[in-house]
Amino acid sequence: EGEELSFDYQWERKRGRAVTKCHCGSVNCRGTIEESKVGLEAELDNLYMEEEVSEGCWLEMGPEDAFGKEIMNRVVKVYFEHSQDNGEFYIADVAQFDERTGKHLLMYRGDSEEHWTELSEEKWMLLDD
Repeated sequence: EGEELSFDYQWERKRGRAVTKCHCGSVNCRGTIEESKVGLEAELDNLYMEEEVSEGCWLEMGPEDAFGKEIMNRVVKVYFEHSQDNGEFYIADVAQFDERTGKHLLMYRGDSEEHWTELSEEKWMLLDD
């Protein structure tokens, strides 16, 4: 009695849509509501998603472009400078927005790292859909 129930929705991740972070706290939780694809199926899906996204129409954004919840579940590219002359854009899904801090939770593709980022302080692009 009083024990919380957890349920695995086993949703399939859709192309171009950010994953939905799970907050159940279960030791066996994979961290997202969507099922992870494995093996060759995952590799092919990731390649297709990256190709589809990288060839899309990207809108350059600046500090004056203030966005909040309206870009949740959208795809962005954020620029990271590695050295003085060398940097690159990394693709991420916008998973959440914190109205209190003004930061977006970005889930980076490829390594699945996630970071709370204040986009108004970054060089970034929004995938036009």
